[in-house]
This record gives sequence, C-alpha cells and structure tokens, in this order.
Amino acid sequence: MQAAAFLSLSEWLLEEGSRKGEASLRTAANRAYLASALSISEALHSRLGIDIPRTARFYRIIEDHSVELDAFFKYSLISLRDFRNRADYDLIFNFDRNEAERAVNLAREVIAHLSEKFH
Repeated sequence: MQAAAFLSLSEWLLEEGSRKGEASLRTAANRAYLASALSISEALHSRLGIDIPRTARFYRIIEDHSVELDAFFKYSLISLRDFRNRADYDLIFNFDRNEAERAVNLAREVIAHLSEKFH
C-alpha cells in the first residue's frame, strides 16, 4: 500500500464530511497527517537510509529528521500534528470543513513537494 492512499482517503472524507458530519472532517485531518508522515518516512529511508521504527516514537523521529530533507517538511508536520491533535482530542472545539480542508491541502503540498524534490 502506498502512503499517498491515505491522502486520497482524506480527500474523500473531506467531501463526505460536508454530508456525513464532523467525525468525517476530523478523520480527514487525521489521515492527512498520516499520509504526510508515512511519505516523509519513506523519503527518509530511501534518501538518507534512516530506518524509522514502527513504535510510539515513529512520529517524533520523523519530525526530528524531516528537516534533513527540507525544513518545509518539519514545519508542515508540526502544523499537521496540531490539526490532528485538535481533530482527535479537542472534541469541544468545533472542527469544521475549513479546518479539515487546511489539513488536507497542507498534506497535498507535502506530498507534491516530496515528489518534485525526489522524483
């Protein structure tokens, strides 16, 4: 499975969220973050030989090393993590289409930038 498949899912959830409700929008942001993190993880491994353990430290290691690829990736991951945290944990906060769309758009930029830079 390709990491970008999670981006496709987040795009679908974004569209469905307009009809299905806030849970779909929140999940779209979560999957956008995952798509970006996994894509950056693949680049860290293929370009720099960094093996990222599939443990609780996965996201922290990716975030810490992503700057070695490009500072854009580190700051994008931080922003996407913030979207994901609001979506997953701050249930009092209204997570609307605009929030989800910002997360999905940023994930699109991350994956596009990876593609332009390394393919």
